[in-house]
Amino acid sequence: NGGGKVVGYGYLPNGAFHAYVRTSSGAVTDLGTLGGDYSAAYAITGSGKVVGQAYLSGNVKAHAFLWTGSGALKDLGQLPGGNYSEADAVNSTATQIVGRASVPDPQFIVYHAFLYTNGSMLDLNALIPHGTGWVLSEANGINDAGQIVGTGTKNGQTRAFLLNPR
Repeated sequence: NGGGKVVGYGYLPNGAFHAYVRTSSGAVTDLGTLGGDYSAAYAITGSGKVVGQAYLSGNVKAHAFLWTGSGALKDLGQLPGGNYSEADAVNSTATQIVGRASVPDPQFIVYHAFLYTNGSMLDLNALIPHGTGWVLSEANGINDAGQIVGTGTKNGQTRAFLLNPR
């Protein structure tokens, strides 16, 4: 971010890995997990709020998280019927977070792009008009105007998308 902080993940001696924030002076803060052994940080705001993904106890489910600069990670949950989510981007105020989350499918692991806002994770596919041929798979960026970019398929072909809020 503009303050010289970077985020990522680092391996521990036991082979697990944890999300961290590193300052320009070299100080590292281990963000912990949501009860499991693993976490990774993917984006940081100018004020130091961090989003990423962390495993829950038992290491079977992983959820998107928000870290506000101190204390424990906030679990952002999952889409209905899923068991995995990851937050990939955040606006400057951390009021809107985007990423991908698994959805039920009898044969495959399927992901849908999500928007987390006002305490709820929303499937972006439910927010676009029906019949467009789009399946939005992953949201990779969001700005303060609420514009979201990501990838998905349109009529079976992989494409990039840009969503503009109304």
